[in-house]
Amino acid sequence: GHWFENGVVEAFRLAGTSVLHQMSIHSRHNHIPVIAHLDFVFITGGETPHVQVVEMKSCEHIPDTAYAAHEIQLSGQIGMLKALWNRPAFMIQPGPLRTIPELVRHACNIALPEKLENVVIDGAILMLSMNDVRVFSPYTPNKIMLDVCLDLAKSIWKNAEQVRGGTLDLNQVATAKGWHPLCDSCEWNEDCPRFDGLTAPEL
Repeated sequence: GHWFENGVVEAFRLAGTSVLHQMSIHSRHNHIPVIAHLDFVFITGGETPHVQVVEMKSCEHIPDTAYAAHEIQLSGQIGMLKALWNRPAFMIQPGPLRTIPELVRHACNIALPEKLENVVIDGAILMLSMNDVRVFSPYTPNKIMLDVCLDLAKSIWKNAEQVRGGTLDLNQVATAKGWHPLCDSCEWNEDCPRFDGLTAPEL
């Protein structure tokens, strides 16, 4: 997967595309550190600037639909990008934290507005195998999906702190009992009764 990603970014750069590779977003949610790692961020300047986050996945066989876990990951990334646009939360290693306009100006020599009024932000999942490619898009920033991601981060952090502090045994960490680990990837999960009662039922 890492070899694939490095080869793909070189292909994008040789094609003259303005792309940030392995950008990270650093934030805190309810005193919990949250870091998002973005595979690719494509930048188009001009009258209507476009910022597109692309999450790349390498796989042996490309599915007909994107996996729910990948969609949630991408939703968190684009949600954080929008929410933290003009805050110093973005970095390409090694380097200081900057706002998105500062980082893009420094790395790509493209001027982006300080405010989001005319900027289009979206995302895509790029799935690659050794003999095929498929793009699932567009995904747009969604506050509900971002909240789901941040609540999940809070839950993971809380459990980790309790395990480290000795107040929770690792075997006591809540898991989806009776569910298969591949539920997120199942082609039949859309109307599976096990998915009744989601954390965010409004979805």
